[in-house]
Amino acid sequence: ELDVPPKQSDLLKFSPEAAFHLNNDTTLRRWLKDGRSRLDAGRISEGLTLWQRILDRGDDGFVKLRSDGPWLEVRDEVLRGLSDLPPSGQATYERMFGTPARQLFEQSQQSGRSIFAAETMRRYFHTAAGFDAARWLASRWLDKGEARTAARLFERLLSEPAHRERLAPNLVVQAAVAQRLAGNESRARELLAKLGETKIRIAGEERSATQFS
Repeated sequence: ELDVPPKQSDLLKFSPEAAFHLNNDTTLRRWLKDGRSRLDAGRISEGLTLWQRILDRGDDGFVKLRSDGPWLEVRDEVLRGLSDLPPSGQATYERMFGTPARQLFEQSQQSGRSIFAAETMRRYFHTAAGFDAARWLASRWLDKGEARTAARLFERLLSEPAHRERLAPNLVVQAAVAQRLAGNESRARELLAKLGETKIRIAGEERSATQFS
């Protein structure tokens, strides 16, 4: 089953020396820096390939890109960079990694095991399959009564620029239900208000979003 650990940055209170010992892997630093440089130079496929290597690794780390610069959490920097890609860059990323992401997620759909969906979300969150995997996991947590975990996953989907065009009204209603069950009534009402009189079909019955308020 999916285990959602706290972020490293929330757990670690570190000095520069501690961060150095946490990850003295210059490979991560090189991939992060070179990937960014190639993206800036318009060599999109090359830059995305380097960044994907970071996401495919099972570890994380803190690096400096300049000796006088701040410590950066590598995975967070890559995820932030992918979120900031223009539509053409998002489309390139989907073309490059959409198929392996879909194949990985389908293993969860076929087996019912969440581990494959979690891995899809970890490695390929910005693909269409990454979106589907995150929604599948959020719905699964909601069905199990883990409303807070579900709400966090739905919020991640709602806030991700790469998925803006994938946000169907039914997902927003699910997110509102998760927030309500998690005790966040104001957020639930805020989400439903954005839908207005939008019609939602649930169990074959069409209802307006305001009926869920």
